[in-house]
Amino acid sequence: MMITGAAITGVHGLPLTLGGLAVIALSSPAANDGNDVFVLTRGFGVFMLGFGIIGLAVGVPLLAVGASRFSRWRRWKANQRVSFGVGRTQYGAYTPGLSFRF
Repeated sequence: MMITGAAITGVHGLPLTLGGLAVIALSSPAANDGNDVFVLTRGFGVFMLGFGIIGLAVGVPLLAVGASRFSRWRRWKANQRVSFGVGRTQYGAYTPGLSFRF
């Protein structure tokens, strides 16, 4: 969840939100010379801003819930007395093993 939330927030949500705000801010009514370019540009900015906000609305909660679950898992993992593992020898063979903590 943390990886997906970070990807949606960082790759989708923030760039589209900031890009939409920039397009809206740079398409001023003073530059309107009577054609539909102003309307299309402003509409594209609102479209980008909308999808960016949706991306943030999905990505930020995923990131927060994932971070919470990961910290809970780390606390649980630290309290485990027996853990299973697989190691490798210098010759490339796999060796299963148990580790005990007292």
